[in-house]
Amino acid sequence: MASKKEAFDHALSALDLLTHHQINLSLMLKIRDELRFVVRKLIDTLSTADTPSKNEAKEVLFYQNLLQSLEQGIQNRDLSSVRWVEKSLKHHLLKKAPNNQLLHHLLSVKQDWIPDTIAEN
Repeated sequence: MASKKEAFDHALSALDLLTHHQINLSLMLKIRDELRFVVRKLIDTLSTADTPSKNEAKEVLFYQNLLQSLEQGIQNRDLSSVRWVEKSLKHHLLKKAPNNQLLHHLLSVKQDWIPDTIAEN
């Protein structure tokens, strides 16, 4: 159970990074690290469960897809993947924890997006 909580906390951390910072390559790498941690913790949870549910397996796939999309964005220096990751993560977390106060705070932050390509920094 602790692994699921840790995974959720790191998913919120990834959303926090997406929400409070201007996106650049180093930030994308930090978000990637958070998503990797989420995937690892969810896989740990699945591997220790007596009878893993289909929802848990779907959640792992969801985060793996986010991670893959972000990694492609990093490789291609394309911010459009970050926008999709952010939107998908917000929607997923809101379904998962509709009453989480930190999540609602993050959802209320106004953002200004930058161009679709990223600089080296």
